[in-house]
Amino acid sequence: MRRINRLWKLYLFYTGVLVVIMAIGGFVLQGQLKKTLEDHLVSDVLLLGRALEANLPPTAESGVLDPLCDAFQTATGVRVTMVRKDGAVVCESEPSSVDIQNHLDRPEIQDAWQRGIGRTLRRSKTLGIDMLYVATWVKERDLVLRLAMPVARVKKIENQVMTFMALALYLTPFLSALIAYFFARYIIQDGRGSSGGLLGGRSGAQIQ
Repeated sequence: MRRINRLWKLYLFYTGVLVVIMAIGGFVLQGQLKKTLEDHLVSDVLLLGRALEANLPPTAESGVLDPLCDAFQTATGVRVTMVRKDGAVVCESEPSSVDIQNHLDRPEIQDAWQRGIGRTLRRSKTLGIDMLYVATWVKERDLVLRLAMPVARVKKIENQVMTFMALALYLTPFLSALIAYFFARYIIQDGRGSSGGLLGGRSGAQIQ
């Protein structure tokens, strides 16, 4: 009986340790996966930006660039803004660029001018919603091309990936515990059978 109790204690202890380790690992992996997914989204947005750069006309006139930005957003679902070095907007795919305020203070715009590429996740002053911004400096035009995606869309993509990961990650401890339970039960039953066999053998010896 002591052996059986000891086995159950070991089972519960190791199962608890496994669940705790998997839970901690899940939180760490979730944060890392979220960052990796955001990096991939930024890379995809940058690729779209490179494609738009290759098709820019040799002008900085809003009347020419605005229709191009509108067409690009219609095709990709990504908002487009082009900004001069003084912060003036020369192209905007949402409202007309004439109505857009100066963008020189935007952190992603400043990073693009200083380091070539800028990215940030913040609330849009123009649209009033949270956006993921990716900006890149177009040297040939001396402009910053900024692409933006609503955070709600980013979150939707993240949630789809995280749902599958969570199912796989958090079901693992329970499946492991279930397997451990049946394994412990098998050992206990085997131990009972062995004890019974030994007792039976000793009784038979005493009768003889």
